Amino acid sequence: MKAQTSYLPFASSDELRGIAKHMDTAEAVPLYYKSPDGDLLEVQTSKGILNSSQGYYVGTVSDGYSLLQNSDMILQVAEAFDALDIKAEGKVVNAYYRVALDVFFPDFTVTEIDHNKPIFMGTRIQNSYNKTSGFRGHGFLHRTWCANGAYATYSLPDMKFSEVHRGDMADRSVEILNGYVKGLDKAQNVIEMVLKTATDYKVFFDAPDQIMVTLGEWAGSKKAGQQIYQHLLKEVPGDELDVSRYDIWNAFTSYASHQDGLSANVRDRINKVAENLLYPQVEAVPVEDWEKFIKPPKTSKAKKEEEIEEAE
Repeated sequence: MKAQTSYLPFASSDELRGIAKHMDTAEAVPLYYKSPDGDLLEVQTSKGILNSSQGYYVGTVSDGYSLLQNSDMILQVAEAFDALDIKAEGKVVNAYYRVALDVFFPDFTVTEIDHNKPIFMGTRIQNSYNKTSGFRGHGFLHRTWCANGAYATYSLPDMKFSEVHRGDMADRSVEILNGYVKGLDKAQNVIEMVLKTATDYKVFFDAPDQIMVTLGEWAGSKKAGQQIYQHLLKEVPGDELDVSRYDIWNAFTSYASHQDGLSANVRDRINKVAENLLYPQVEAVPVEDWEKFIKPPKTSKAKKEEEIEEAE
């Protein structure tokens, strides 16, 4: 069964609790096999996970796997924010078996120099009950100028956490979130330095078509390159040939945040590409032989000859 992704905004811990009530519920179920004598025997080393809300089988896990309901994860996050007396906003990305929380904290900010607008610090927290994700999280940013979300995994390596589903997940998850929020003050200084470096690092192009080809190569899709180029034009209207890594990063995160029709997996991949652009250690070299990727428009004569060949 293909899960449909929904995006549910929240502006308080109470709203987050309200969303938790609508999450699908999963349950562990025993698995059986038929013995040579024809008897049904229970499997001792593994068990199944059933989405009991939707009525479909999710997958098989080991016997030691501890099921952390997505609803419980969301409730624990809300409780942790309340315990720390911190205001949190964002959205829940609900794929039914896997849930992510894109959270930002309006009280923890860095200033975007170009627009004199705050960028909110935050975190992206994920959980699943089909083994695609344990309880894990990493740094997250929210740009208020355009409402872009962005990952901050490389720049804040100490803020990453990842827990397998074993033992008492409830107690560990609250403890982890408490430690994360307490580290935000130090993280603000790191993000300011990373964004300033990216702003100073220029990427020079020779033509608009070269930009589209290059963005497509980086994004892994020609169509995505064309669409990201349109987002870039909004960032640097009138001078897209002279841009910084910061400008291109914003174009990628704008595409991942606002482009219609993208799956959660594609948004995740684009956000990872975007974060690479913030670091000088990662090459950001325009495609040199970009002209060969640009097909000249067909003349009416060429189109007619093509139609005749197809008819034959």
